[in-house]
Amino acid sequence: MHGLEYDLLNDSLADFLDRIERDDNFREKVEGMLSRKNKNNEFSELDNYILSIIKMNVYSKTARFRQKYGLEVQEPDTYIDVDFQRLNIIDERDDNLEREHELQEKERRFKEACDIYGLSQRAQDIFR
Repeated sequence: MHGLEYDLLNDSLADFLDRIERDDNFREKVEGMLSRKNKNNEFSELDNYILSIIKMNVYSKTARFRQKYGLEVQEPDTYIDVDFQRLNIIDERDDNLEREHELQEKERRFKEACDIYGLSQRAQDIFR
């Protein structure tokens, strides 16, 4: 999308605002999304929804934005202008299995402690 970043953003937001004007039910949903935050309280559900619209415009073969500019679809996380042969990448040992086992053990102990002390779901969520 090099050189089309602003066009992508503007088209995505214009489509979103057009839908709000056309559909009263959608307008109500948007108001609800604006008031709800996601789990880490950094962004609202509306922020995530708009970002998903932009992502769809980038990767969907049927997106109007792509058809408008005659763009080919590239796979997610691929960049046309990167010469991977010139990158000096060192393969690091993957400790994901060990880390995953450790996290599972901690989760098991956490659930066990919650059962012993009879913590409510809200208290468990706060503790997490």
